[in-house]
Amino acid sequence: MDGVVVAYWVRTKAGKAPLVAHAGWRTTAETAAGILLALTPRYRTPEPLRQARRLAREARSAEASGS
Repeated sequence: MDGVVVAYWVRTKAGKAPLVAHAGWRTTAETAAGILLALTPRYRTPEPLRQARRLAREARSAEASGS
């Protein structure tokens, strides 16, 4: 598979470390890069992952406080 593109390093913000966008099941690296850019309009971390992390923090906080 020499010469086949399977991933891209995508810099979502100037001066920030790039993220990797790689091909998944029935998709291409180009599609993955496009989705990554669409999901990172304001922050480096994709929005669905940001929301998941926020919910996890809230759940841990509620558990720690005994709610």
